[in-house]
Amino acid sequence: QGEQGRLVPCDVCCCVARVSSMKHCWTGESVPQLKEPLSVVDQASRGTNEGVEGAERPLDLAVAHKRALISGGTALLKIDTTQDENEDENAFSHIPRPPDGGAVGYVLRTGFNTSQGKLLRTILFSTERVTVNNKEAFFFLGVLLCFAIVAAGYVLREALN
Repeated sequence: QGEQGRLVPCDVCCCVARVSSMKHCWTGESVPQLKEPLSVVDQASRGTNEGVEGAERPLDLAVAHKRALISGGTALLKIDTTQDENEDENAFSHIPRPPDGGAVGYVLRTGFNTSQGKLLRTILFSTERVTVNNKEAFFFLGVLLCFAIVAAGYVLREALN
């Protein structure tokens, strides 16, 4: 729990509490996303792993448990720690709640292994360098120049009429 808009430094799987998060740093989205605790996500996806109970169920962060994943670099807006009516039944009921009203999560990845870190690593260590000294770049600039000349001529003709 911190001040509003605090960035998450790692990829975290939310275990206890509902969290509203913003990925505006990544995607430019202006709508916050609600991240549910694993117990709620497990109850919603019970049909996907028949015969496997609670904590024995493997994490499927791509599909089934995606609503519990908080990616590194997202901003936390609100943390809701109200207890559910099924609090006694979930696999995380033995975890004490933080005294400051924060959320409890399981750290999955840190550093360059997070979702944001992979993006940064791609940008920093890309082997292909972009230069302007190739035929495609000059062709693109030529096409843009042609459109600019035509647009300027149109504006000039309309202004003189």
